[in-house]
Order: sequence, then structure tokens, then C-alpha cells
Amino acid sequence: MVKGSSDLASGLLEAAPDAIVAVRDDGAIVLVNTQAERLFGYTRDELVGQPVEILIPVGVRAVHP
Repeated sequence: MVKGSSDLASGLLEAAPDAIVAVRDDGAIVLVNTQAERLFGYTRDELVGQPVEILIPVGVRAVHP
């Protein structure tokens, strides 16, 4: 991606009013925006690389696909 395009995408991601979490096929979190940090109470550094299940309440993790 061209640098200007990357900057635009990052700006749009951060301007979104909703939490956005991007996950790889293996379930590892690769990207979150500021709203996701606020919603889940974790920093970006704490989330990136973790399994998405970290965001799912313990009581329902067993039924998460």
C-alpha cells in the first residue's frame, strides 16, 4: 500500500465511532483502534498478538467458534 493510502486508512480507522478489531485466521489480534481500547479496557500493546478470546467473557468462551 502507498504511504498516503496507509495514512488515510489509519486515519479512517481511528475516526470510526465504533470499536474495530482485526484478527488473523489463527485468531490472533493484529489491529485495534482507540475505541476498541476504550471499550475493552486494554491498550493496543496489550491486545495485539493476543488471541481474540481475551475479549470474550470467560463464561461464554467455550461456545465461541
